[in-house]
This record gives sequence, C-alpha cells and structure tokens, in this order.
Amino acid sequence: MKKYIVLSLLAAFLIACEHEQVVSYSVQDRVYFKHGDNGKVDSMYVNLKEMNTVEFKEDSIIDIEISLLGGIADIDRPINVQLKDTVIADGKKYMAKKGADFIIKQAFVAAGASKGIVQVQLLNSGKLKNNGDTLIAYLKLLENDMFLTDYNRQKGNRDKEIKNSTEFRVFYFSSINVPPRMWEEFYHESSRVGMKAYLGEYTPQKLEIFLAATGLSLASLEYTQEELDAQPDKEIYKKAERIFNSRFGGTKIFARWKALVQFYLQDNEDKYPEPIQWGVWWNTLHTPAVN
Repeated sequence: MKKYIVLSLLAAFLIACEHEQVVSYSVQDRVYFKHGDNGKVDSMYVNLKEMNTVEFKEDSIIDIEISLLGGIADIDRPINVQLKDTVIADGKKYMAKKGADFIIKQAFVAAGASKGIVQVQLLNSGKLKNNGDTLIAYLKLLENDMFLTDYNRQKGNRDKEIKNSTEFRVFYFSSINVPPRMWEEFYHESSRVGMKAYLGEYTPQKLEIFLAATGLSLASLEYTQEELDAQPDKEIYKKAERIFNSRFGGTKIFARWKALVQFYLQDNEDKYPEPIQWGVWWNTLHTPAVN
C-alpha cells in the first residue's frame, strides 16, 4: 500500500511540474511600442490610394510591432490596446473611431515569441473622400493580467528616467495629391540637395511614373517622425538626407533612377506624349525621343 501511495504522490508532483513549465509568464513583464523609446509618441503614415489602380483601397491592414521586456512564455498572451481619448484640431485631421474607421484585429505576444504585434485594419470611409482629409488612429497600451506598461513598477527598477512608450499614432489618408515626405523634406534651396532637385515639383503624374519605372513602393518614400527624431542633425533636410542615404545608398542611385524613368517613358510614349519637366538635375525628359 505504501508503495502505491508513493507512486501516486510522485505522479502528482510530475504533473504539477509540467503545468508550471507551460504557464511560465511573469506579471512583471512589460510591453511597449518598439519605436517610441523614452516616452516619445511614434507615428506611421499610410496612403490608401494605390498608384497602379484607379480605385481607392477599401482598407489596409498594418502590423505595429510591440517590444517585450520580460520572459518568453509558452502560451499566447493578449495585449490590451485601446483608443486614446484625445482631441485633434489640426486642419482637416480627424480622430478615427474604433469600429467605424478602424478595427483592431489582434493584439498579442505569441507563444515562444520575444516581441508582439498589434494588427489594425484601416477603413477607407467617407471621411477620406476629399484631398487633404486625414484620419488619426491614436492607440494606447494599457496593462492587463499579463503585462504592465509602466517601467517604474518593475521590481528592482531604480532608473526613474526611463519613460513609458505606450502611445502610437497612425495617420492615414486617401490621395495621390499629397507628396510623400521624402519628396519634399529631403531638399534644401541653397544646396539643391534632395529628391525635389531631381524630380522637380510634385505632381501625381510624376509620382505615378517614378514608382512604375523604379518599382519602388509609395511607403519607401515615407518615414516616421520617430525616424527623424533619431537623427543627430537639427535641420530637417539633413535628417531626411541621412534616412535617404541609409535606405537607398546615397544620391548615386538617382542616375539609375533617371535611366529607368527614361526607358519607361519611351515604352509608354502613347500614355505620356508631352515632355515632362523634372528637377534641375534631371531637367526635361522627352517622349518619345528622350535626350
């Protein structure tokens, strides 16, 4: 009888140990937006207009990365993300309403993962029918049973200078009349440095040609405020230039882009029969006879 009692106790002990291994998360784990370090609010810019179609996209699904400070668990852990209650009164920018203008599809840290994800579906509602109209989905992380969002509540933490990074803004619109940020901001009148020096004044037609010829995406010509803030320079065009160089390898890429644009215009001379005036470093690219 004693033998069976000992075996039963041993089996129960092993089952309890196995259960402890499965549920291995800690209530001290913390989540925060990846690019919002030191309390800064990071932003993302999304254009719902596809350059290669006439129609506007009905929606766009984006993934926002979440950083994890803590241990890796053997279970999926939900993240509590809510719409921040705030007022935006800046031109034609409007606060997006959860459920009507955007949907939070999922927010969690997967089992075995060292980072999380917040997946948001942006809806192209009637609020974006006019050029310049912009919706802002302002998200905020809140603590739950799985995660804290306040670093200073961590056990043993002594660094009171570290701030929360719990807010994220998604600016989205639906227009080809709005130039990508890199087109305008990577430029300086005195030095003629930047995309505008090559591509000239922005027009939707030029953007359509440039993206079709180079194979670049519209998103590749955008950058966030957080990326700008991370640059050491004071002038915005120098900040933008650093981002451009790191992304495309420097201004030598413009010679290749010019050749691609020339070939594209030659192949599409019926679509673009008139000369197009580009920037001071590209001048006029003619079709069908390209100089």
